[in-house]
Amino acid sequence: MKKITSFLIGMFFISMAVHAQSNDSTRSQNSSSERRQQPSNQFKQQDYTLIQTADIPESLRKTLQNNEYAGWETGKVYESKNKDGYWVRISTGSDVQNFFFDKNGRSINAKGPGVGKSPE
Repeated sequence: MKKITSFLIGMFFISMAVHAQSNDSTRSQNSSSERRQQPSNQFKQQDYTLIQTADIPESLRKTLQNNEYAGWETGKVYESKNKDGYWVRISTGSDVQNFFFDKNGRSINAKGPGVGKSPE
């Protein structure tokens, strides 16, 4: 009887150890995934204000003439609240593209959280 009890207690501890390792592995994967997504979080919608077409500076207008930004005229243009950049959101049907520019209208390589999503 002691052997069976010892065996069951041993199996219990082994299963707990395996379960703990499994959780640590999952937690590690989640935290590394969060680290990879972190740079996209630098663009938050609450940091931008929608501006009228007439308020778009000439430097940004010139950049937006590039074919890459076709359709920007019907999109939305946001200015950062601290006036150091712009976010242009172009929607074509179900396709949404987000572009970011510095205060001089030069493209910033980051595209925020990605195509189809708004910065949050």
